[in-house]
Amino acid sequence: ARIDEVRPDPVAATGELLDLEEPGIEERGEACVVTEAGMEAADWPSKAALVADLGAVRVLRDRDADWTARGHAEQGRILAGLRVFVESCPTCGGTPELGEETVESCCRRAQVITYSCPDCGARLLEIEQ
Repeated sequence: ARIDEVRPDPVAATGELLDLEEPGIEERGEACVVTEAGMEAADWPSKAALVADLGAVRVLRDRDADWTARGHAEQGRILAGLRVFVESCPTCGGTPELGEETVESCCRRAQVITYSCPDCGARLLEIEQ
């Protein structure tokens, strides 16, 4: 699987994907932030989600002739939608499960559907209802 190809060195795979010269990955709480020379460049809900996307991009580049012409927002929506088909957690190998929860910020509450690994807690997907 393509996920297995990127799992050993997601920093290098991220640098290649986003064309970064000094890529880095920082885990901030549950989120995973990709950096370029220490500056935030992109974020994912978890490192597991990032690794899943890195693997999926390799497949999509081969199978979708229009992949590179798609905008980053469209690519992101496609990749996020594909994460629900990940059968084992890219971080620990556990089996992700669908769930529902309420998330709160300073200003509001929202019900979200989640696709997370119960073993390590990695969130692959979160969709606001």
